[in-house]
Amino acid sequence: MNKPTITRLIKENFEMLRERDLGGLSKKLAQSISWLIATTTDGFLRWALYQAPVCVMPPEPETTIFAAEDGKVYVNPPFWNAVVDLAQELHRDWADELRFALLHEVAHLLLRHPWEFRGLVSETFLTAYDIEPQAARQWANACMDYMVNNFCSDVLPRADLIKSLTISSSHDLEQFIRRSGADFPSHLKEDLETKHYCRFSWKDLFLAIVEGNKGFVLPPEAKRLNSKTDFLDNQHQTPAPITRAKGVHGELVPEDALIVRPGLDQLEDNPEESWSRAMKIAVVEARQSKKAGDQPGGHLLLLEQACSVTIPWDTLVRRELANTLNSTRVISSWSRPSRKLDEYPGVLHEGDPATMWLLADTSGSMRDQLELITGTALSYFQWLACPGEIKIIPWDASAYAEITVKSQADLRQLREIPGGGGTVINPALDQVLQKLEQGQLVVVCTDSCIDDLETPGFKQKMVRIHKVSGNNVLWLNFGSPSDAKVVENLPGVKVVHRQNSANAYGH
Repeated sequence: MNKPTITRLIKENFEMLRERDLGGLSKKLAQSISWLIATTTDGFLRWALYQAPVCVMPPEPETTIFAAEDGKVYVNPPFWNAVVDLAQELHRDWADELRFALLHEVAHLLLRHPWEFRGLVSETFLTAYDIEPQAARQWANACMDYMVNNFCSDVLPRADLIKSLTISSSHDLEQFIRRSGADFPSHLKEDLETKHYCRFSWKDLFLAIVEGNKGFVLPPEAKRLNSKTDFLDNQHQTPAPITRAKGVHGELVPEDALIVRPGLDQLEDNPEESWSRAMKIAVVEARQSKKAGDQPGGHLLLLEQACSVTIPWDTLVRRELANTLNSTRVISSWSRPSRKLDEYPGVLHEGDPATMWLLADTSGSMRDQLELITGTALSYFQWLACPGEIKIIPWDASAYAEITVKSQADLRQLREIPGGGGTVINPALDQVLQKLEQGQLVVVCTDSCIDDLETPGFKQKMVRIHKVSGNNVLWLNFGSPSDAKVVENLPGVKVVHRQNSANAYGH
């Protein structure tokens, strides 16, 4: 599939629809979107599509679909029909392609791209870097599309037609920036090739490109480039009057568009704030749509990063422990929450006895958190209705004898836990590796101010723990996120930061 194909189909459908009544087109689009939502099986996707306030614009020969700073999604009917035609022609699932197109715009809004774009790509900012505004807009659009397309691919991995028309890989992004005549920083290329996309925001990518191209002037041949290059070129449009909203890529919001479905409540009061609230709900929805035990996808991690996760810390700990402990011992689903404990998913099938190893950093104030973590794990075992035990290895400058906790009464042993010296984790890792078995789980509780994090031995042991147990290591970080950067880059480790929880900000 290539640009002329989708462009041709949009123009053909424009000729067929140009004289149609907009009210009739609005009803048909409303029915189509309602069907897409009703037949969606993934809980997060269904929720996300339902949030979209959708408007239909009068048919145009080029425009596709876009999200605007008024918080709405605008659909060009010829594009909508063209996607169906093309998918059928190529024997693809046209419904998932339409869901991908709509989710792409919802993701722009959830991640607050229209408003962040307006704030970052400002005259003051561009003057400081001596960057031509049109070049900055192109780069920003490309960075946003790179993030959003990867976000959507996590949710709809089989929908590849729409994705193939825009920037969805680090190679696509590099090629687009180079086509504009700019340099693509080598360190950014390396980061994108070695790290998951969710480790970045679009602003990280954009600022790296800007830093590497100070004083850049856009060549004449690149004036019409757009990150939606394979859809169309919207950048030739004249600037919108200040009273009219713009789309993420500079599209003009049509004044005669009709509302197809309202979506978010109270959107007109403050669209940016409405979508900011929705983003926080999206984190919970994305978690609950995951079958317990599955690792969160990149779209969930990106949402968490974007809203700095304001879930209360104790709730966050419960959910992460539920996901981790559930990985091999039970079949369950968030689609049916537990009737007894709403912090946990509903049980579909109970499993075998579980063992959790808790490596407890006792060098500072970590002891205060042990009761929360250990008690939560015990509650989870009780919910599973199967035997479970927690083996605690206290450590500071050295590792101490393990403490086994099987009941709430055993929690009294935590008051006697030794510790208080320096912080070295390798002895504790050695100790757990001596007894670790397949299917057991390892949780690390620490402030991440650890003297031997940078040693090759640490990395090798963490990888070995992951391979021996067959489960990801859960790293509960009570310190600064920057102190756990080494850990975040390790395979088979899930890091949860307390500073990103509501409690960290005094809520």
